[in-house]
Amino acid sequence: MGCGQEENTGRMVIAMPMDTSRWPQPRNQRKGFLLLDVLLGITIFSIFVGFASFSLLFSEQLAMKSGDRARAYALSEQALEAARSIRNSG
Repeated sequence: MGCGQEENTGRMVIAMPMDTSRWPQPRNQRKGFLLLDVLLGITIFSIFVGFASFSLLFSEQLAMKSGDRARAYALSEQALEAARSIRNSG
């Protein structure tokens, strides 16, 4: 027997009550839920913004380190060329 179906028991027809506990509550009966919904939304948004800002800062630090490594490589190549030049001229 499903919700709201009638059961035939020979001569009598009995109407089964509908189970409304699974249905959504009307808005006027959900008074405290708006605050919870807002807090949950703010929390999720804050986590997302925090993760995005952390990612941006981390990528900026990686870019700075990469630039430092490129400069160090160029200076070391210059120093090696100078040392070879001195070695070959003398």
